[in-house]
Amino acid sequence: MADLCLVARGLCRMRATLLDDLGNVANVTNNSWTSGHLVSVGISPDIETGDEGTLKNGCGTTEASFADNDEVKRYNVTIVDARDEPGLRAMMLGLDLIMDGSDVIGTSAVDQTDDDFEPARVALEFWLKLYDSDSQDQTRPWQYINFPGTYSWVPQDIEIGADFSTPGFAGKSFKNELWGDGPYGDITWDPAGQLGPVFNQAQIAEDPPDGFCGFTHIAPGS
Repeated sequence: MADLCLVARGLCRMRATLLDDLGNVANVTNNSWTSGHLVSVGISPDIETGDEGTLKNGCGTTEASFADNDEVKRYNVTIVDARDEPGLRAMMLGLDLIMDGSDVIGTSAVDQTDDDFEPARVALEFWLKLYDSDSQDQTRPWQYINFPGTYSWVPQDIEIGADFSTPGFAGKSFKNELWGDGPYGDITWDPAGQLGPVFNQAQIAEDPPDGFCGFTHIAPGS
């Protein structure tokens, strides 16, 4: 099998997995949500600009200069959703669920300034189509994007009017060495253990998981 240089198009799936404070899969019932309704995902590196300095003599001529390396501190992630997915919103933002029997019908905001508030930590996975010429590639048809750890999620502005509203969330990545290759086992690597702890992109053959309007459960350590 050869190296492939392909074109990414189309955001088809996102899977969010709730983490505990250390970065392990959270040992709770409602710890996974897979959405097939995202409009877009924005990924922007948070760059620390390196120091620069110049020494000039009295005549204005440069005697010496330096420029330190820029550094990527983390990644900022912005998600725009086409649908109201209360369970996903609760998971991302650390909100309380509003229930109608066993149905999740909404969320209740919590006081994030309260001493007992625990911000959500979430691992994120995205699947995008990969194209070669005028069709999806037949060897590795998907681009897989993975953030092993994200945190500091906040809601984005929502405009409510005659047009459809699109809820959104914004968060930041963190280094999570406990994610490994993930707990699901639906993507294989040869050899295993190649995913890094910050940000991963790979071409894969496996189809994404089905989207589902509801929580699922993944056992920690599976």
